[in-house]
Amino acid sequence: MMATKDFYENKDRFGGSTIFFITGDQLWDQLAGFMRFINLDLSQAPHFIISADQSNLTKDLFEAKGIPQVMVYNKDKVLQKVFHQFITIDSVLTYLSN
Repeated sequence: MMATKDFYENKDRFGGSTIFFITGDQLWDQLAGFMRFINLDLSQAPHFIISADQSNLTKDLFEAKGIPQVMVYNKDKVLQKVFHQFITIDSVLTYLSN
């Protein structure tokens, strides 16, 4: 939860990069409350996408080794780095610029 809040509080540092947050189906009903809890206003961050995978396909596609997991892709959609659990905005931005 804190990682999402950190991303939102630093949204201007990401420029126009799309930031996609996804959770499993089991937390779908908690997303609205979560967004209120961290004061996340998507109208102030149009490049943020918040979603839940209702098909559970993501757990088959991505090897989650901790929560949160951040996967950084470049503009050509090539995976640059995967972060698990401890994430800093500066570290993400370093790989995002590649």
